[in-house]
Amino acid sequence: VHSDDRLSLKQVLSDIAEGKSTQARIRFRLKNVEVGGSESRWVMFETNIRPIVAPHGGVSSMVAISRDVSEQVALEERLEQAVQVANSANNAKTEFLARMSHELRTPLNAILGFGQLLEREELDEMAADSVKRIVSAGKHLLSLINEVLDLAKIESGYISLSIENIEIGSVIREVISIMEPLAKSRSVTIKAEGEINEGNHFVVADVQRFKQVMINLVSNAVKYNKEGGFIEISISNMGENTRVEVSDSGKGISKKYYDKVFAPFERLGAEQSAVEGTGVGLSLCKKIAEAMNGKLYFTSEEGKGSSFYLELASSMAETSHQDVVEYSAISPQGSSDSRHLVGSRKVLYIEDNVANIALVERIFQAWPSLELITASQGSLGLDLLSADQFDMVLLDLHLPDIQGDEVLRRIKADPNTAEIPVVIISASAMSSDVKSLNDQGAAGYLTKPIDVKTLEDTVRFHLGGIADES
Repeated sequence: VHSDDRLSLKQVLSDIAEGKSTQARIRFRLKNVEVGGSESRWVMFETNIRPIVAPHGGVSSMVAISRDVSEQVALEERLEQAVQVANSANNAKTEFLARMSHELRTPLNAILGFGQLLEREELDEMAADSVKRIVSAGKHLLSLINEVLDLAKIESGYISLSIENIEIGSVIREVISIMEPLAKSRSVTIKAEGEINEGNHFVVADVQRFKQVMINLVSNAVKYNKEGGFIEISISNMGENTRVEVSDSGKGISKKYYDKVFAPFERLGAEQSAVEGTGVGLSLCKKIAEAMNGKLYFTSEEGKGSSFYLELASSMAETSHQDVVEYSAISPQGSSDSRHLVGSRKVLYIEDNVANIALVERIFQAWPSLELITASQGSLGLDLLSADQFDMVLLDLHLPDIQGDEVLRRIKADPNTAEIPVVIISASAMSSDVKSLNDQGAAGYLTKPIDVKTLEDTVRFHLGGIADES
């Protein structure tokens, strides 16, 4: 018996002999020398041991049945190693995507932010058109980044949902309103069947994710449609489930592509199409549907169009949340009425990126009553908070010295600064970050690239009574 296994085997045999155990299973290594051979090897045996009780009581002997499990143990070890490698690769992928998201969002913050500010200026027709195209292209790039990141979140199991009973007719009407400008630009008509306006179709789902899937389906139906075509959206009761159908009059899908429709990064017939995209939209939608215990499937006939069906569990009526997990950005905490202050107010912006600082400084120029102080390091920001009084803090997470979450923790731990609202402005888009910061007391979370109006509304909410420069 291998020296490392002797003690445990001895203990098992002793327990059985003393009547402490009525049976035992143990693995140990035995040296095996093949007949006619001179080399030995260690063989793993699994042994089941039972006592034989004498008539007068006590254990008279034992019965042991052993089998060679060397190959099984080797297989188990290989499987464990494979799982570790897969988990390591999955974690590396998630970390890589989070970093890439941050690195791509940071320059987009300046591009979209300054672009939105320029859209407000009085520009000549050519300049205005150029700015509009810049902002449009930036938003398109942002949507592609979000799609890829969402797919990675789902595949890694990091996505969280806020599951509740939702009335889907109102959500579909909102989606139609959002998509109508795109449809009109391509001469496509969106038709909604009558039941969508009845307001009595409830399903169990995450309202934001349901909306995301519907926008993707309708957007595809518009983009892959023919000029002068149509889209029909309808709701059907399927017993325990409710089905939403999005049908189009486009060119349809060839049968040879059926098995690739929901495959990530597949763009069917992309070489003959001017439609832009990453090819992850439908794959993402299917995974979201499955995460909500639903399903997404399709029918199509080449040359006549396609129909996509989203099927979710029905619910009778609107009730309270069934299973709520934080997903969306942190809602502002407290009432805006409590912060209607008078006189000049100070806002501290802790950020190390020069372009991002310049953007926020430009936005704050519209508020003469606000003084914006910037700090390029977390430690400098904390020093400024100790030396002066501030009414609000805007905080980046990735700083050169102290990470933003640690800065937030110190602000909230200090009685002199604990009540100051701290709004996070970060390129990190992981929902786990949002929840963690919410737990630490953050008053809001804006993901870069920030929407200028959203930042303005957030500042107004927490400070109130701000007069814009006339």
